[in-house]
Amino acid sequence: MLNVTGQIIFKKENQSGKQFNLDLSNQTAGIYFIEVKQAAEVWRGKVVKE
Repeated sequence: MLNVTGQIIFKKENQSGKQFNLDLSNQTAGIYFIEVKQAAEVWRGKVVKE
């Protein structure tokens, strides 16, 4: 997970299954970007913490 300046603030590798929890309780309010890679597929998304 990246913040708006592109700094990596969270990284998790070798996650199995179709879901995982992302705890943003220690992060300040703002916009964060998520990138999920699986084999040749990449999914990118945006999360807004208010």
